Amino acid sequence: MVPDHWIMQQDMTNLHSLTVDGPSDIHGASNYVVPILGSDGKPAAYVWLLDSSDDHCLGKTGWGCVYPDQVKWFRDTAKRLKEEDGRVVPGIMFHHIPLDEVNTAWNNLSIEINGSRGEPVCCASVNNGLFDAILEAGNIWGVFHGHDHNNDFVALYKGVHLGFGRKSGYGGYGGDVASQRGSRIFELRQGADGTVSWETWIREEAGARVEQQKLSFRLPGPAACCGTIELNQEYISGLFERRLKEGSSSLEEDRRACRAQDDAGACRRAAGQDQAISV
Repeated sequence: MVPDHWIMQQDMTNLHSLTVDGPSDIHGASNYVVPILGSDGKPAAYVWLLDSSDDHCLGKTGWGCVYPDQVKWFRDTAKRLKEEDGRVVPGIMFHHIPLDEVNTAWNNLSIEINGSRGEPVCCASVNNGLFDAILEAGNIWGVFHGHDHNNDFVALYKGVHLGFGRKSGYGGYGGDVASQRGSRIFELRQGADGTVSWETWIREEAGARVEQQKLSFRLPGPAACCGTIELNQEYISGLFERRLKEGSSSLEEDRRACRAQDDAGACRRAAGQDQAISV
C-alpha cells in the first residue's frame, strides 16, 4: 500500500529508534548497520540488518531473498568499516527469511544443534551467496532469522552461528514452539582489554530464561520449504477449493494457508483468534 522506504522514514521518527532508511539503489529498504560503542566511544560490535523481501527472487517462485546487490552492499560496507576502524569489528546479522545454509546445517548430523525444530526450514528461493560473503568478511558471529514460527534452534556452521529467534507476538500461525512465546536475547560484554564476547538465550513471555539444550537425537529434515514452493502453492490452491466447498478447515490447514497464501482469516484462526477485526 505504501513504499517500504516511506515506512522506514516513519519509523525513524519514533522515540529511541535506531532505524536507518537504507540505500535507495538496491533491493529492500531495511539495509543498514548499527554500531555498538565500547567504553572508548569507538565501535566494539555491529548489528547488521538486511531486507530479505517477502516472496519470489530473481524470477523464481518461492520465499524472498537477500538480492545480489544487497550482498555487494554488505561486502563493500564491511570493507569500508574495516578501513575506518583499523580492524575487523565483529557483529550479529538479522534478516527475516532463513539462509539456505540453515537447512544445510540441520541436515548435517555431525553439527551440534541447540533448540527446537517444529517445522521445515523455509529458506529463500535463491541462494545469492550471502553466507559466502560473510565467511570472506570474517566479521559476523551469527545470523538470526524469523519466518519459521516453530523453529528456535541455533547451529554452529563453519564458525558462524545460524538460527532463529522465538515467536513473540499473537498473530500468524501457531504450533508447539510458537505457543511458548518469547524473545531471543543477546548479551554483549566488553573485557578490560577491549575484546567483546557474546551469548544468547530465550526469555519466555512469563519471564523464564531458557538455556537451550543440545539435541541428542534428530533426523534430517526435508528441504520442503527451501527453494521453489510451487508444489506448496499447488497444494494450497486445492486446499482453498476444498474450504470453499466444505465451509470448514482444520488447524493444520489454517496454518498452511496462513503461511503460503498470507490468508488473514486463516492466520487469525491458526493463532486462536476466531473473530474478524474491522479496520
